[in-house]
Amino acid sequence: MLQWVGKIEYSLTLGPLAKKEVLVKYTIFYATGLKNQIFNFAFVILVKKGAFMVVYSEPFDKKILLELQTHYFGDMVKGVVDVAEKKIALDAEMHADLETLLLESGSRQENLWGFNLYPEMDGEDFLEFDSLINIRPNQGNRSRGVEDPGIRNTIAEIIYSLCK
Repeated sequence: MLQWVGKIEYSLTLGPLAKKEVLVKYTIFYATGLKNQIFNFAFVILVKKGAFMVVYSEPFDKKILLELQTHYFGDMVKGVVDVAEKKIALDAEMHADLETLLLESGSRQENLWGFNLYPEMDGEDFLEFDSLINIRPNQGNRSRGVEDPGIRNTIAEIIYSLCK
């Protein structure tokens, strides 16, 4: 059982993003677990048009996805992964919004790949590689999927390591 023992929150306003001012909040939660080990839960929340986009760089409970799926699609959560930084952005109407969030936080476009999560599904049905941001002929990817099995494998490993 985790017990929350502290929270640090940082806020800043970024310049125009899609011609709107946005507020980015960095929140770090500290919790104690078994044997008083301290766990860090670091994530970023971007507020844009009343919606939340969240970036996870530390493991989180898969149950969070059940709430996120209700925001836009009912059974699915859109996401973008940064394969170099090993972090994922979740919960937007379009993958491009999540891609923009990661780009503005320092990610490089060639490391970003879109995916969909189906929280109520298991196995191969949980993760789908389908996004317009994945179409990039200059990297040898000519479809909305992720054609390189090595990159697909890396993406899956990152998602499953963060989403527990």
